[in-house]
Amino acid sequence: MRDRIGSPMKEKISRLFSTQIFCVMLCFFMVGCHPPSKKSAVLLNTPERKVEKPVAIEKKKELEVATELPESYFLSYDPKEYLVSVGDVLEISIFGHPDTIVEQVPVAPDGFLYYMFSDGIYAEGHTLDELSDDIERRVRHLFSNPEVTVIPRRIASARYVVLGKVRAPGEYELFSSVTLRQAIAEAGGLESALVEGTSIQAASLSQSFIIRDGKRLPIDFEKVMNTGDNSHNIYIRPGDYIHIASALSQQVYRLGAVREQRPVPYKDGMTVIGLLSGSTDGSGGLIPDSAKGRVVILRGIKNNPTPIPVDVSAILAGTATDVYLMPGDVVYVPPKRFLFMRTLVRLAIETFVRAFGSSAGLYYVGDELLK
Repeated sequence: MRDRIGSPMKEKISRLFSTQIFCVMLCFFMVGCHPPSKKSAVLLNTPERKVEKPVAIEKKKELEVATELPESYFLSYDPKEYLVSVGDVLEISIFGHPDTIVEQVPVAPDGFLYYMFSDGIYAEGHTLDELSDDIERRVRHLFSNPEVTVIPRRIASARYVVLGKVRAPGEYELFSSVTLRQAIAEAGGLESALVEGTSIQAASLSQSFIIRDGKRLPIDFEKVMNTGDNSHNIYIRPGDYIHIASALSQQVYRLGAVREQRPVPYKDGMTVIGLLSGSTDGSGGLIPDSAKGRVVILRGIKNNPTPIPVDVSAILAGTATDVYLMPGDVVYVPPKRFLFMRTLVRLAIETFVRAFGSSAGLYYVGDELLK
């Protein structure tokens, strides 16, 4: 009884299920045969966009600088370390006796100073406390329990020098802790200059240096002044000599298939792209017939020129890194025709000598380069 009732029901369910499968397959078939809409075609044919990545710039410095400096470079100057020396000027007074104040007591070339009625007090090489104790012993017959105070007013030994391309070069007294950045600011800051109507920084930080105890310290001035990086912002010590080099006497040269062949004043941070595009001097640009993929830098043109190939096309496309220039670099852009590197270097040197050789002291006689 149950089988006879269930059989017709099973047949109906089976037919219904088969019909649904057929309809689904028919829909898929119709969709697959129908041509895609214009909107769909655009989406399907649109190539995948590449996310632009910032072009990293690899910088080659002429002088190596230390990544980690000795801890002693970051010890601030403590006036307590001060020892009296010849040429110093001191202020001496006895507490409670205003008439004993002498504001200008020089230390003579023989190391002695003269205060009150003393025959002479040897001061050179002594600390302020030692000198105060010595004066107190000498004036006890004049004052009861004298308390002598000695204050340095001019310290000949605790001085540092800042010269070069700063607004106020000179010698400065070191009365307290002063960092390298503060010392340059105290000297008026970096000097600027007007070149062909454009104000540029006259200082070359990459060539600047500091001398301490007769040795050149491995300090990166660009980190100190341009990036605010304190890892090289050392404390100044007595006797330090700071020299801020000039960028005005340094040049790089733009030659070859460019709109304007000319020397350009070198500036810190100058790159191949900046030079060729003219962004550094307001002129420049490449002519249509130029081999941007075979640009060459000649470094050391006056001695032993070293060729450095540069693919400007790859740099502009973001697949290669830009290259920092150094003073004296010659950047040569060849024409589109193919040249071997040896021929390319030869052509670059000849172009440089013809254009600027006389001012650089280089001449060609036949095929021989004379210096």
